[in-house]
Amino acid sequence: MRSSAQKGMPNLTGVLCYRHSLFQALIHCPQVAHWLRNYHPQEACLADKRAKCVACHLNAVIQAYWTGKSSELTKALENINKVFKMNGWSQSGQADPEEQLTWLIGRLREQLPEQTFAFFDAFTNFTLDSSTRCTKCGHVSTNCGETEGILSVELQPRINNGNLAKYLHKYLSYSVEGYRCDECKDTSDKQRSRLIAHSPDIVILQMKRFDPLGRKDKHPIPFSSTLDLNRYRTCTNKINSVYHLSAVVSHSGGTSGGHYRCIAKGKDECWNVFDDASVTRAKEIQALDSGKGKSWSPYLLFFQRDRK
Repeated sequence: MRSSAQKGMPNLTGVLCYRHSLFQALIHCPQVAHWLRNYHPQEACLADKRAKCVACHLNAVIQAYWTGKSSELTKALENINKVFKMNGWSQSGQADPEEQLTWLIGRLREQLPEQTFAFFDAFTNFTLDSSTRCTKCGHVSTNCGETEGILSVELQPRINNGNLAKYLHKYLSYSVEGYRCDECKDTSDKQRSRLIAHSPDIVILQMKRFDPLGRKDKHPIPFSSTLDLNRYRTCTNKINSVYHLSAVVSHSGGTSGGHYRCIAKGKDECWNVFDDASVTRAKEIQALDSGKGKSWSPYLLFFQRDRK
């Protein structure tokens, strides 16, 4: 996959920036292309209606991106837009890339053989073991084997001088209101901690910037290019859990109207801003921009595991 092959994606309908910024982030995760190419080649598709197969058309987009002409990529994007509609994606206007990703994963799960999808699950999903301690009697309740894909990190309540690492710590260790202790039956608040039993190759992290009332939280949350989750592993998880930033999907504007773009790193370790059809060389410091005093707010962060 030549870095020079990186392309912009034309906003075919004027409102597809949410999808194409997501595609750019996924395309810059080599494991996704490898999985589709090796575990779901188009000629081996078993879908009842191959023309509706989301995996086949996503694979076509990725192949056109890296090896085809710009016109071939445009055609692949037009085709997958039709296929998404055929499969029930009803958003005709602006939408959310996290919502699109969740929908996409759901269609892949439905359409692919269980064993094929299991590989995708393994490199994108965490397995978490949780423990809840009773502050009254000390009893610890455990729950093992919870799966978590996109880590949706709450930005409220605000943490003083909080960076992403602090908000992520709160995501994994938090208070549970009204939890009933199995031992003493006490229902006061309990402290719950979650540890990582399985570390995926890709971490997708959502900063929850949109509240149920339709307001956008533009507060800047500093983050680093390195995400070290080793401290949160279970004692049996020996997988190196240090990750490096590979893409950032950012949003400009508000809930009534806005625009998404992606900043991603290629195999040459160089960053580019992908803004619809436009591709502009960037520096890592732009990818790490928390949005302080700027119009762009980081929304989805993609990290890839360090295999060293």
